[in-house]
Amino acid sequence: MAFLKMTRPGGVSRTAHYDGEPAARGARATQGATAMPQSNELIKHKAHALEAGLLLSPVLLAIAAGATAGGVLLERSHSDSHLGPAAFIAAAYFFVSAAAVPLAMYREGCIEEDEDRKCKMDCDVLDEALGEISNPTLAGLAKANFKQIRIFTVIALRQARTSYYASLAAASISLLVLAAGGAMTIALDGTSPRIAAGSVTAVGVALSGFISAIFLKTY
Repeated sequence: MAFLKMTRPGGVSRTAHYDGEPAARGARATQGATAMPQSNELIKHKAHALEAGLLLSPVLLAIAAGATAGGVLLERSHSDSHLGPAAFIAAAYFFVSAAAVPLAMYREGCIEEDEDRKCKMDCDVLDEALGEISNPTLAGLAKANFKQIRIFTVIALRQARTSYYASLAAASISLLVLAAGGAMTIALDGTSPRIAAGSVTAVGVALSGFISAIFLKTY
């Protein structure tokens, strides 16, 4: 640190200070901002996804069990027996979801953890490559630029995968609506109720298919 005495035209003097190493200070700030976490500080996406999946699976199983019990009660009922097949189809859907959803969450956690590990490895390789550059400011700017590009790429890939998962969820809901509505339509007596149930089913399938197509196009 150095001090500089300056005199203004009016004769008033003041003392100012400046840092004798601006380039080094900027490089240190940039390196501190762009420092990547150590390997033991990486976010454990896989473990978190597994925990969330294990918490969600019992909830889906409980819904499936409730739908099964409701289907049995509806089958024994004389007035609402036509809803029994739809309840059983919904129960089967949630039983499958209880296994498929946690597996998909675990897979996503593995992908995110692998991305973070590869990002750190790439930054380490860049640090070694830039270690031979004598200008610390240039090296710091290169590291910051690389980190921003890498973060943008990771975010874009995760958003694309989210759109893909959303399209799968909408497509599965469309299949559920189609199967449940078709079973209820067959179980109904009379032409008018069947037309009404078929129309509602068609609208639901069309809406779910449209949402699925939108997310798939985004992906």
